[in-house]
Amino acid sequence: MEKGEKIVIKMLRERDGETNNPDITKGCVEAVIRDGLRLHDVKVVEVDRKKGGRNPGVVLATIETKKQKDKILKNKSKLKHSSAYSRVYIEGSKNTGSKPPHNSERNRM
Repeated sequence: MEKGEKIVIKMLRERDGETNNPDITKGCVEAVIRDGLRLHDVKVVEVDRKKGGRNPGVVLATIETKKQKDKILKNKSKLKHSSAYSRVYIEGSKNTGSKPPHNSERNRM
């Protein structure tokens, strides 16, 4: 993924043809931001859908600037009032430096 500010979108339904075309996923993420959050000045640079089990997979989205990411995170509670996106969750992505060590690494310390 490109450099930029990342967010994680969970429970976003996968559309037909999305596996072969990442532009469809990008369009879905842009629709959540535009229609669900009512933000029109946010630019999605890149998206990557991770495969999940029986629930829809997780989508990692790269947003152009930190200011835009902060605006998304500030307005994410609007999704629960949206009929189309009431089950979709958005959170900030943690970089690898801020994650706690894996159990096996923690036990060695």
